[in-house]
Amino acid sequence: MKKFIYTIAAASMMFTSCVKDEIYTPPKAEEMVVSKIEYSETPDLSDIKVKVEYESAKEITEARIYYRIDGEAYTKDNKVKGEDEASFTQSDVTIDLTGIDGVQIGTEISFYVRLTYVDATEEFFVGKSSNIDKITEDVAKGDDVTALNQMEVGGTSTIVEVTPTEGPVTKITFDGKPAAGGDIIVNVEYTSTDEITEARLYYDVGDAPEYVKDNKVKGEKDDSFTQSGVSINLAGKVAVNGGATDASGSKVSFYIRISTAKAEYYYANDGTMHIDETPGGGTKDESDAFKSDSTLWNVYNVQ
Repeated sequence: MKKFIYTIAAASMMFTSCVKDEIYTPPKAEEMVVSKIEYSETPDLSDIKVKVEYESAKEITEARIYYRIDGEAYTKDNKVKGEDEASFTQSDVTIDLTGIDGVQIGTEISFYVRLTYVDATEEFFVGKSSNIDKITEDVAKGDDVTALNQMEVGGTSTIVEVTPTEGPVTKITFDGKPAAGGDIIVNVEYTSTDEITEARLYYDVGDAPEYVKDNKVKGEKDDSFTQSGVSINLAGKVAVNGGATDASGSKVSFYIRISTAKAEYYYANDGTMHIDETPGGGTKDESDAFKSDSTLWNVYNVQ
């Protein structure tokens, strides 16, 4: 009887051991440092922001967004440094992409978040809201932008187009609300049987603009100048009155003057042309009246 009991006990122990061997304990999931990425998939051109929330046992020294525009290849220069934002803490940051070069209405932006820790290690993240994935560096910098977060920039166009009623200028285009610190390009298109010798832009800054001879940009000196058009960059200019052409809050008034050996052509914001024929020996001269009436000039307001 005792032998029988021992046999049952031994069998029971063997069975229990086998059951314990079959119990599966899943590995502990890797901690996800980034808990949330918030952004609009169709942000307004004037307000492109990404909020990132995170928690780490290690100090976070960098919280950056690396972006691509319209599917372009990765470049290390296309980044926004979240650690330089006033909102940066060890728990979250709001990174402002508003005003980055090359972005306009309709632009597609692909991006990822990169965190760098005090020990110089890096991690890469994509996702939206609480659905976050960690990706490898190869994926982050690879050619497949569909693996990254996506935005398509929307909003109301601020591009102003002036179509003159008389030549030689056929079109003037510029951004009526350019971002501070960026390029401010005025594109001028023209056609003439006479050689265009000068394509100049005269400007002033402030609410009471006046003609000042030294407030000018010589488009004919620009590399873009041809006999069919020129792109004049007004960024980085300072008017005689001290006003900066690209400073936030600046109101800039300007006009285009095209010259040939025969005449000077001044263009108003309504497309009308005002002429000075005296360079070619003529008597008609509307230039002084035009220059003294700044209500005829084009205007942009720096954001």
